[in-house]
Amino acid sequence: SSCSGRGPCRFSAPLPAVMVTPAAFAETFSSNFDITAATRTFTGGVDRCAFKRLFWGFYLGAFDPKKNVEEWKRQALANRENYIDTRDRVTPKLEANLTMDANISNPLAKTENNPWSERFKNEELMQEIWKDVERTYSEVPFFIESKTRKSLQRVLFVWCKEHGAVENGNYAEAYRQGMNELAAVLLYVVANDVCRDADGSPCSVLFAGDEDAIEGDCYTLFASLMDTGMSEMFAVCRVRRRPVAAPKSAIGELPMREPVSVPQPETSVLVRCTDVFEKQLKKCDRALQAHLVDNDVAPQLFLLRWLRLLFAREFQLQDTVVLWSHLFADAYTRGSPYSSTSPKTAQDVAKACAEAMPLVNFVAVAMIRHIKSDLMNEDNSGCLQRLMKYKPARVSALVASAVELRRISELGAPDSLRGARSELGPDGPLSAPRPTPSRTSGRGYARAPPDDLDLFADDPLSAARKPSAKAKTGPGRLGSVKGQVKDFLTTVTSAVGEAGGALREAAEQKSSAPAPAGPRPAPVAKSGLLPSEARDMSRRVSDIVARLQQSGVDAPTEIADLRKLQEELAARG
Repeated sequence: SSCSGRGPCRFSAPLPAVMVTPAAFAETFSSNFDITAATRTFTGGVDRCAFKRLFWGFYLGAFDPKKNVEEWKRQALANRENYIDTRDRVTPKLEANLTMDANISNPLAKTENNPWSERFKNEELMQEIWKDVERTYSEVPFFIESKTRKSLQRVLFVWCKEHGAVENGNYAEAYRQGMNELAAVLLYVVANDVCRDADGSPCSVLFAGDEDAIEGDCYTLFASLMDTGMSEMFAVCRVRRRPVAAPKSAIGELPMREPVSVPQPETSVLVRCTDVFEKQLKKCDRALQAHLVDNDVAPQLFLLRWLRLLFAREFQLQDTVVLWSHLFADAYTRGSPYSSTSPKTAQDVAKACAEAMPLVNFVAVAMIRHIKSDLMNEDNSGCLQRLMKYKPARVSALVASAVELRRISELGAPDSLRGARSELGPDGPLSAPRPTPSRTSGRGYARAPPDDLDLFADDPLSAARKPSAKAKTGPGRLGSVKGQVKDFLTTVTSAVGEAGGALREAAEQKSSAPAPAGPRPAPVAKSGLLPSEARDMSRRVSDIVARLQQSGVDAPTEIADLRKLQEELAARG
């Protein structure tokens, strides 16, 4: 765990990379380079795009995209030189200790300003970091290399010495578990975007492959990321336990009572977990949120890791790179710069962090809703297992779902519509409906489906359904389901009409504000469904059909009627 081993050697590329060449660099970053247009191209093909090393620098504030390539080159060289100087400064040399006065520089002395004390604290911090570095992405060959691990350790060490809060002179308190995950993804991207030329051109300098350049760029990105408010996600509020003396008695003073602690104060990351769970999730899916609450699912048990690590442990490494590219690009175009001086309370800090990366909270909600069909059939332990061991999902669909959820939230559409539309990706539902297998409870018997099956309990169109619909149907499960479908079919036209009117009214109110200069958008239709609304409702009806088929109820006529309705809605879309 020492800081030795630095040199001009190159890292091996962690994955087959899109080659970074001077020709491709000149084409992408020409004199008329526009970050807005380039971002659309970048996020449209992140998995195929090179130059993430520089684009992430733009989005996180390490480089100014409005400057030219020569200025980026000078900034990169200055950042690396600053890192190397800082690294050498915060790592005292053993030889310097040996040449000092023995009365001051003594490994056994506890005198003030003893350089050996600083060295021991550094070693303690390095060892604390190394424990996590050894476990970081151990399944990826790139992170098994000793050179990679030592670079990752040094980056975290230097940042903790420069930025971390130190309590009682203990530098190990500056590091928090999870920081290694963030720095590892950054190191992975930086080491992958390497120019093989070494001719001193801007491309060869910005994408240099020597160890100091890669390590320095990783540190710059990590420090910039933590400055967006991510460092607050690792903040810890410690409670001091104070002894309380017992009252005096006739036989003298009794022994001291056990130390008692005051209530644990909330940290900003816990406040943010609560906001995601109790506000945003509840608004878009009340049924799912109520189910998790009824089963005592504590949101911090899974959201804490999601928000601190930016979902790095929920996806494969390559998928995490794609997700982060979208999060960073969105933060650059829509986020508010985080200020460490303005927030005061934990609530203020949580809000400022969410505004700095505004898509993160919505991705969390989209991820929860993506596994809704699994969660609704589970108890406390089952829900936690599904949330803490997240199943593979298409990152592009989750991002599209989060963007749509945010758009509808900003539009001010009704909660029911917000929930209905936000689960859809660009190509339809995130996952196809599938039959739910029978599950057994802890006592060993199968849980039978309820006799009173409600197909539309959490459907956005249920508000238009008459409350007495089930009462009018015949007895038994089959009669109840057929009655629900019949009532749904007779009211769906007016229901979607009202829904379309609500969305149009909100859109018109939003468009009533003074419009910027430029061509005016086409007016919104005053009657009928918008094409996008028809498509979304068609998909929702398809989901209801799948739910009816999963229920095992023999209702071919009702299924046929629903499919006909779905086709009509699809034609209108």
